[in-house]
Amino acid sequence: MEFKNKFVQEAYNNMIDNIYSIAKIECPTITRGQTHEIINKLEKVKDKYRDYEYWVIIDLTNAYRTVLKLINADNGKIQARDALYLNKLIGEHTDGEKTGFWRDRNVNIHSVNYKPPLLPPTKYQERIEEITKKNKPTFENIIELQADMCKMQMFNDCNKRTSIVFCNAILIQNNLGCIKINDQAKWIDKLLDYYQDNKNLKAFVDFVKNESM
Repeated sequence: MEFKNKFVQEAYNNMIDNIYSIAKIECPTITRGQTHEIINKLEKVKDKYRDYEYWVIIDLTNAYRTVLKLINADNGKIQARDALYLNKLIGEHTDGEKTGFWRDRNVNIHSVNYKPPLLPPTKYQERIEEITKKNKPTFENIIELQADMCKMQMFNDCNKRTSIVFCNAILIQNNLGCIKINDQAKWIDKLLDYYQDNKNLKAFVDFVKNESM
């Protein structure tokens, strides 16, 4: 696939690594080679993998390709509503959860004593628009948004995956690179630290920045 925007083209060329990085948060045992095989052979390899692993990668791929096409469009400007569409694509095969909508139920966070308040959808949109409507957001601004999308639990499910793909779209659109996660377990630990104390946001942002640069 060819794109007229060189930054979008670079993101597409690195698609497998980026999807692998995100998928490994949800499927810790998946390998880059398996990710590559699923993306490129689709139905031919489905029986080799657990349904969950297979569909996590397929749904991420659909969302990732969609967001690159959106950015590449003449008037492609990432908006809050695009987060809902990406959440729908990423959660396409989520069993029993309603994706593609702002969160409409209370949720509990495993491993921490933090319970995100159930907010009106306008609050989720407003937080996203602080960045999408900003003239020149920084890498740090966008990573803070990614952390907040998770902490606020904007969606009923797939918050981590959706937040990374969505914020990668904003990063690519602003020629700021991509979120890259090499140590997924530590990434989750840093995120959970932020859930419990806002003072830990800088440590999370610094960790992501160091992983990504």
